[in-house]
Amino acid sequence: MNSSSSEEEVLARAADLVRAFGSHDREAYFAFFDPAATFVFPTGPFLGSRSAYEQEWDGWESSGWRVLSCTSTERRADE
Repeated sequence: MNSSSSEEEVLARAADLVRAFGSHDREAYFAFFDPAATFVFPTGPFLGSRSAYEQEWDGWESSGWRVLSCTSTERRADE
């Protein structure tokens, strides 16, 4: 959280990200990530960019995977 963002703003953006993921809105979900972001999943490979994650997502979708819902609990934003 940067000093110009209130906790409420940060939590609202996080809720937007969870909502996009939970509704399987790929475009909205990936818009939250910088193109140079990196991703680490406990059961998968290190992904060195948003593009690499999008390609991994494509593979999951082609195998029938789909996000059905997502819930975030005990949310907090710490500096």
